[in-house]
Amino acid sequence: MNAEAIKRLYTSVMPELSDDPLVLKDFARNLYLTKDYPGAISLLNQATAYSSHYDLYVLLGECYEKLNSLSEAESAYLKSSLLVPKLFYPRYRLMMLYTNQQDDAQALKLANKIIEMPIKIDSKLVREIKARAWALKTQLPK
Repeated sequence: MNAEAIKRLYTSVMPELSDDPLVLKDFARNLYLTKDYPGAISLLNQATAYSSHYDLYVLLGECYEKLNSLSEAESAYLKSSLLVPKLFYPRYRLMMLYTNQQDDAQALKLANKIIEMPIKIDSKLVREIKARAWALKTQLPK
């Protein structure tokens, strides 16, 4: 399905489901995939009025990153990591944001936090995030 078809489909259900954060997030995810980052941001901000699910803020951060709005991306990732402190992925996204900004001190701080975090549910993604944090720690000056 192309971007216009996706927009038409969601727009047709929005009058009845505009307060459903899952529908808003799904629509935003589809807009993100079609590179309509401002549209996705608008929907995600609308969704946060109805839900404070961490995933909304991760996707919001990713959208802001794509638009090079780095302070907004940082705020979204921080909010996500504060909502569920035991999750690896929001911290990982924040660590990578700092790495891409060449903010070595903040990236190293996050890498150390990720390394110290206990694994509650083992997964390939968590192992990859931990490995990336270790690699970053060994690469960055202390």
